[in-house]
Amino acid sequence: MDILTRGEKRFVIRQLFEDKPYLQASVTYFEDQPEDIDDDITDFVKKGLQVLNELTRLMTGQDDSEPVDLDDIEQLSFLIAGHQGFSAEEQQTFLEMTSTRVRLEKSTRAMATLIERVKLTEKIKSVINGNGHLGESLKVHDSP
Repeated sequence: MDILTRGEKRFVIRQLFEDKPYLQASVTYFEDQPEDIDDDITDFVKKGLQVLNELTRLMTGQDDSEPVDLDDIEQLSFLIAGHQGFSAEEQQTFLEMTSTRVRLEKSTRAMATLIERVKLTEKIKSVINGNGHLGESLKVHDSP
């Protein structure tokens, strides 16, 4: 079975114990390294919220977004990195990062790319359902 769970603390499995009918493990918990908040990370917070809202709108057709505490940059980085648009492997990679800044930057950039992919997919669908003339309809424009 593929089971997706949502945890409260991140951990690394140090040792598996398979002597019972269910798995047990020895784990070590870990947190992000402390980081200073500067203008660069504040810019990524703004961009992150923008791309999160845009991708949610593209994928669900709804503009409603859950409230985000802008003072909790770590929470925002996990919110972006855990978006349903990312595969389980991508989400796992973000989860293993110990830098809020790096997670926020990489997930925001990846989400911007994902938005372009979703837009291109929608254009392709419209061409397939249209009259078959491609013309300018498949041009992808770089986002700012």
